[in-house]
Amino acid sequence: MKLQTVTCYAVEIPAKDGSYAMSRDRVLRSFPSTVVRVTAEDGTSGFAEACSLGGNYCDGFPGSIQATIQELAPFVLQCDPLEPNVLADGMDALIIGHLPGKAAIDTAMWDLRGKLLGLPVARLLGGIKQESFGAFQAISLGPPATMAGTCPSPTRKPGHQGPDRNSTTAPFSRAMLLAWASMLTRTCSGRRFSS
Repeated sequence: MKLQTVTCYAVEIPAKDGSYAMSRDRVLRSFPSTVVRVTAEDGTSGFAEACSLGGNYCDGFPGSIQATIQELAPFVLQCDPLEPNVLADGMDALIIGHLPGKAAIDTAMWDLRGKLLGLPVARLLGGIKQESFGAFQAISLGPPATMAGTCPSPTRKPGHQGPDRNSTTAPFSRAMLLAWASMLTRTCSGRRFSS
């Protein structure tokens, strides 16, 4: 099976409540994110995302992620979707560093691989150890009481104002994640790199 296209989508995810505050007076109004779609010749697609939280949070920024994907696309299009180590070694040989862009490609290829084989990616990576999990949710920097009050929790009662010991994770269902991916494919314009 060969790849047909690598598509890169630039997505702006609005910050909840209009802004997200970080240390050193950094404030984001939206989260610039990059979504990668790899499509095989039979039309099957794999998706992944890389979000750098702007340009001063981690190694990489939205433009560098997109440039990395663009630079690696000709090589990726030559790769067999079922050979993950060839992909990883080749990307590392072509570009030193730039892990957010490489991770987006790698994860999209794992998603594609699972779909082509009809297996969950977790199984391809060694096995499913649990059926569901909580997802980390970052909260905006502010006074401790305000921060604690914004933490979501399945055990929080309406009107609750204090900290909640179970508030470090927010559950996401597979249906929610699939709906998010579907929305992206309908609403985002992208740069396409074809074989």
